[in-house]
Amino acid sequence: MAVKQPVPKDPAKVERIMHAAMHTFAVSDYRDAKTDVIASAATVSKGLLFHYYGSKQRLYLATVQLATDTIIATINQQVFDVPDDLVTLMVRSARYKARLVKTTRMK
Repeated sequence: MAVKQPVPKDPAKVERIMHAAMHTFAVSDYRDAKTDVIASAATVSKGLLFHYYGSKQRLYLATVQLATDTIIATINQQVFDVPDDLVTLMVRSARYKARLVKTTRMK
C-alpha cells in the first residue's frame, strides 16, 4: 500500500484561502459557509481547496487552528496574572484592551 505524500502548498494561496475561509466561517455558520464562496474570494479553484485540505471540515479546522495560534501569539499572558487588588486588575485590563484594539485597527 502506497503512503500518501503531503501536498506542497503555495504560501500565498494558503494565506488567501485562510483569510477567505476565516471571513466566510465568521459571517456564516459552518453548514451555510460555501466552499465556492471561499474559493472565489481566495481567487483559487474549488478543486485546489480540496486538494490542499481534503474536505470542508479540514479547512474549517485549519482556520480554527490558525485563529487559535494567532490569539496565543498575540495575547500578553501577564495581563492575566491576578494582582492583589481589583483596581490594578481593571486598569491593567483596560489599558491592554485599548492597545489591542488600536493594534488590530491598524492592520
